[in-house]
Amino acid sequence: IYTIDLSEGLLLIVKASGEVLRFSLPDITLIGKFQIKPDLWIVKINCDYTRLASIDKSGNFSVYDIMKDELKLSAFEKKDVWDVKWADDNPSHYAIMEKQRLYICKDDIGDEPVITEGYICEFKQLFVRCVLLDDIIRLPDGVLNVSNYIQDVATKSLKEAQEIIGKTNLNEAFDYISANPHPHLWKLLSEKSLEELNFVVAEKTFLKLDNYAGLQILKKMQSLDDKQKQKAEAFAFLNKFDEAEAIYKKIGRKDLAISM
Repeated sequence: IYTIDLSEGLLLIVKASGEVLRFSLPDITLIGKFQIKPDLWIVKINCDYTRLASIDKSGNFSVYDIMKDELKLSAFEKKDVWDVKWADDNPSHYAIMEKQRLYICKDDIGDEPVITEGYICEFKQLFVRCVLLDDIIRLPDGVLNVSNYIQDVATKSLKEAQEIIGKTNLNEAFDYISANPHPHLWKLLSEKSLEELNFVVAEKTFLKLDNYAGLQILKKMQSLDDKQKQKAEAFAFLNKFDEAEAIYKKIGRKDLAISM
């Protein structure tokens, strides 16, 4: 039996038989009963409690949309799946392991699979982190450098956004992220916009993130009469204090470095 607390005072209980019971809290009143595929092995729910993923004992993977009065089966299904992990920060992203292939999916559309023997342990900020447990088990006792056995796999949208941002085409990057929104992508663009002193794009990204502190630093930077000082303020805001200090020393303003 899998017990899942839902938002808005709801409790979801999923039995291995595939029966799903929905209760209202705190009085534990049964308000709905649904049937999904039986012989369940793994059941997981996404971060905003709107979708349910299940794997049965035969490795058949299914996704259900949790409606108000029903569970609706998604058209996306796979076989030979042995693990699934929803993203911690995006309700439409999840990663599944099919044999030795890792699929990262958004709204049931998967990126190209990545060959790995890792076990999924984390999915956030558009990175899936896998741990190569089989390799760790084979190590001699006392020999372990964990970082050598961790594999981070980026989503397609993150790789494409980083490529566009790396070309310093910030307006194009803004359009791309608008079509593929995610807080981590907006954060990357806001940081690059600050470093490049592109105040127009930086302001739009801070508004997307509801970042009041970022909007305040923009006002402060625009009030300065020197681009080097503006760059130093940007680096300081991004916690790159060594870079900011180097700029202040270069322009002969050690007093500002000390003040920082």
